[in-house]
Amino acid sequence: MTPFRIATIYAALFSLSLIVLLFAIYQNSALEVGEQLRDRISEEADRLAEIHKREGTDALVPVLDALIRDSRLNGLYFDLRGPDGSSKVGNLPNTKFVSGWGTVQIYEDPDDARDNDLSEVVIRGMQFDDGSRLIIGGSKERIDDLKEIIWNTSSWVLGVTILLALGGGLWISRITMKRVAVINATSRSIMAGDLSLRLPCNGSGDEIDHLSSSINTMLERIELLMGTMKQVTNDIAHDLRTPLGNLRQRLERARDASATPTHCQDEFDEA
Repeated sequence: MTPFRIATIYAALFSLSLIVLLFAIYQNSALEVGEQLRDRISEEADRLAEIHKREGTDALVPVLDALIRDSRLNGLYFDLRGPDGSSKVGNLPNTKFVSGWGTVQIYEDPDDARDNDLSEVVIRGMQFDDGSRLIIGGSKERIDDLKEIIWNTSSWVLGVTILLALGGGLWISRITMKRVAVINATSRSIMAGDLSLRLPCNGSGDEIDHLSSSINTMLERIELLMGTMKQVTNDIAHDLRTPLGNLRQRLERARDASATPTHCQDEFDEA
């Protein structure tokens, strides 16, 4: 079953390469979507910071209120607090202020908080000159969904790849072993004495064909040598026929009862 073992090893190596490739796609896709989320938060933060710079904290309240009402489409979280720490507007649950980037976990439905409702949110905190603070967050749900899609797809692709590789290995093994069985049967007949037989070649030019061709050339050489030896033996037998006949006649004469001992001794000496 060497061909099947080779096919199995090949399938394992190919599957390993595919796993590395899919893992790279998995990681790079997640990083790319994460960068897009950060870019989106940064753009919104810069826009809101510009409004605050021009019009102050109170001007942000209606803008943020409009964004929050459109949260299903916008997909962002906001929390604006005044200089005294009081909440002015926001849809982000009470979150400790962090200047710069960070991550927090929130319940999608605070009234029905369960562990499986936790959602991870990327946040960016900004503190304005007047002491007011703004946190902008974006859910990583899209990243998680993308990871799940890639993971499920990769599992299917890997499973199908392994099945196809093993199926192909079995198919190749069956074809190869069938050819090997024919070669073994032919070889046994040749070993039994039929030197006229030759190993089959299917014309594919593969290693088995090359091996069969080499063995056939060897068999042709052996058959030629055996034929030459047979001819030499026949020639020797033909050449010995007359002297052996003469030898027999002398021995028969020596055995003749009428022959004298001296005559018999001469015949033996001649023989």
